[in-house]
Amino acid sequence: MKKGALAIRYAQALFDAAEEQGVTAEIYDELNVLSSELESNSGFRQLIMDRSLGAQRKKDFINSTLGDHISSLTRNFFYIIFDKNREYLIPEATAALNDLWQDKQGIMPAQLITAKAINPELETQLVAALKKAFAKEVVFEHEVDPSLLGGAIVNIDDLTIDGSLKGRLHHMREALTK
Repeated sequence: MKKGALAIRYAQALFDAAEEQGVTAEIYDELNVLSSELESNSGFRQLIMDRSLGAQRKKDFINSTLGDHISSLTRNFFYIIFDKNREYLIPEATAALNDLWQDKQGIMPAQLITAKAINPELETQLVAALKKAFAKEVVFEHEVDPSLLGGAIVNIDDLTIDGSLKGRLHHMREALTK
């Protein structure tokens, strides 16, 4: 998910406050549960995202339904979002907070796209090589795309490593037409 500057600022502020209070893991968990609930529960999403309801009504809803189940830091984060009428930022801010959390944990998410499912041993070797190159634990989200014909594409951070047959054929075609 592409994250905008405003969502990143909200996430950074929440993350910094959580670190200061020593509750980053708790905030990470709470925000992910609530964001997941927004994604899967249409009634909850409709209530939170409805701009016509007003901030106070949403705050009252959060207090009555979640009560003591969320920390004051998470509650205050939602209050600020509601006061500024920026509910649309919740998924992006959650994703940005996840990036901050993973970075703190030394985890680097990556996307592995292959033409067909790969052997777990080969995936382990690839993770080890990338761990050595980036000095972080690499966690793959694996996707199968038969249109690659063979090979793999790895997207990690802002880097794309295209070792697919489709990519090689494309580069050969480009070289031949020059």
